This record gives sequence, C-alpha cells and structure tokens, in this order.
Amino acid sequence: MSAVRRPMSIVVSAVMVASLVSFSTPEVAQAAPINTNSIAAVWDAYNKQYVANASVAANWVGNEANCDAGSVSQKFIDAQIAIMNYYRGLAGLPGVTENKTASAAAQQTALLMDANDSISHYPATSWQCYTAEAGKVAAQSNLAATYNYLDLAALDMGFWMDDLGGSNAPVGHRRWILYPKQLQVGIGNTDGANFRAGVMMLWGVFGMQGGSLTKDVGWPSAGYFPYENLPTVSRRWSFSKAGTDFTNRTVTVTKNGESVPVTIESSEVGYGDNAIVWLMPAQNAPTGGKVDVYNVTISGVTSYDVKVFKASDPLAMTITDISVTQPQELRVGAVVNVTANGSWPAEAIVSYQWYRGSAAINGAVANSY
Repeated sequence: MSAVRRPMSIVVSAVMVASLVSFSTPEVAQAAPINTNSIAAVWDAYNKQYVANASVAANWVGNEANCDAGSVSQKFIDAQIAIMNYYRGLAGLPGVTENKTASAAAQQTALLMDANDSISHYPATSWQCYTAEAGKVAAQSNLAATYNYLDLAALDMGFWMDDLGGSNAPVGHRRWILYPKQLQVGIGNTDGANFRAGVMMLWGVFGMQGGSLTKDVGWPSAGYFPYENLPTVSRRWSFSKAGTDFTNRTVTVTKNGESVPVTIESSEVGYGDNAIVWLMPAQNAPTGGKVDVYNVTISGVTSYDVKVFKASDPLAMTITDISVTQPQELRVGAVVNVTANGSWPAEAIVSYQWYRGSAAINGAVANSY
C-alpha cells in the first residue's frame, strides 16, 4: 500500500533536551543501522550521535519584519540530520541526507510561521510574508513551534519523536521521521523575538522519498534502547508495518515479566506506513545499571523485547577474564604481560596499575611490568 501523505504540526511549551555530555567530535551522519543487540553500541551511539549534536544552535540570521528568511548554520542542519539518523539507526533504518533545494524552501516556510507567530499546514494567503511556495511546503513538512526557547538541534526532533498533543495520537511526525523510504530531508528554522519555528520538509522535491526499503518499525525499537529517548511525555509507543490492517489487533506489554496496562490510541493509516499506537503508563528511569525488559506482543503481527537502560550514566565495563603471559621461570628482571578481555564502549579507556603488596608502583601503568 502506498503511503498516504498527511502533514503534522506541533506547538509545545516545554523543552525536551537530554542532559549533555561533552564529546569533541560529533558524528554528522549515521549511514548504517545501530547494533541494538549490543548495549555498548547503543550507549556509544547515544553519546556520539545524539548527545554530541543535541545542543548545536541554529544561529538564525534573518528578519521576520522584513520577510527576510535568512539562513541557519550548516552545523545546525548537519546536527539535526545526525539526530534524525540516530533515531533511524536505532530502528534499524539507513540514514538520510540533506536536500539543499528542500532546505531553502523549508527556510522560507519557517519564516512564514515565525512572522505570524503561528504554525499551519494550510496558511492563509493573507499571512504576513506569504508566498505560494512557502504555503505549499507547509503541507509537505513536519512543523514545530516554541515560545521563548533556544533553537537547539535536539529540540524539534525530540518533540516530533515524542508526539505529544491531542491531534498527534497517530504519531505522524515520528512515522515520517522513521519512514523506511525516506531518503532526503530539508531543514528550516528561525528564532524570532519570542516565537521560534522549525520545519522539516519531507517530500515535494525529486529524490526525497521513493527508496525501495520495506521494514517493520517499532518505537521504542527492539533491543537495547536509551531511557532518555523514550516518549515519556506523550507515553505513546508505536509499531509500523506496510500494508497491515491494525484495526482489530490487540497489544500486550510486560515489564520484567509483569503485565503492564496499555490503551490503544490509534490504528490509523497514512503518515508513511500503517501503524498502531498505544498509551503506556509512566515509566521511571532504571537505576543502578539495571535494564528493564519490556516485551511487546501485537496479535497476529509480531513480538519483540525493548531493553531500556539509562544511557546518560557511565556504562560499566564487563571483564570476562584476565590473561597473564609470563616467562616459564620468573626471576628478577622478567617481564609479565597482563591483558583484560571483555566488552566496553568504544569511548572507554582501559588503564593498568601495578602494585607491590597494597602500594601502587609509581609509573607502572602499562599492561606489562
């Protein structure tokens, strides 16, 4: 079944940005899916792709009073796409790239919203700074607006993925971001005196959609998943599968083996692939390095586990064994080598310290001594 293109918009009054950790070299794009079978791989992706890009500012240069759309920094556009690709990577999807033509159009649409302190997929021709092109793009994009908040790369992406709001029960923003056939996007953003508009153009320029990939998409996705990226505000979980009729399906969820009450909110078609959306109870963050395992079963469709952990905490190393290489006959001056074997994030640094009794030996910090 071909996707029904329905635009979505969201107005919010609260910031949803995870606590930040400093990483000097954020990854601009993630072309391949993230290995969600590995907690270390997910932890690493969260910090390098999400956190490292989350606080990049748009630095808009423009003027709504003069209908000057201006521009935002390329670093901001790259960061927002990197965050989108992080979400897609968790869902097992390939990344998208920027369509420059679409970004220019999205910027004009962001200006239109900013100049009128409102967002609409069908703005009136009487709106200040209205152009036919900007009006058309409004119906081809995810839209967001905030009042008196900084325009950070993670802001709109977080709002769209959470999809809070009475009109957002079908989680259309999220479904377009995770649409398997999405290939390119355009990014526009403004930061007026009190009102800020964000636009992600999804179709309307050749090459933006039309990929051949067909894939089931759950959110939160199967495997290890950061608590910080759960839709904790809307509490809406979803599952998409092309061509599937979810009308009479049931959803059963357990947490660590205990039944969890859920309410189905939507089984609406459109917004990319068909999907079912259910409301979860409030979820608390796992503590003490714990992993909460949610089993999701959708009748006649699928069953999978979501393993939620707190990715903003340091990830403990797992040392499975320590191998020691030494001469057959130990004597003064002989060298002993020690190697730790196990698993840990790519960011972790394995260090060594040799001791004489309980006293550390000064300078003996290599794996051999």
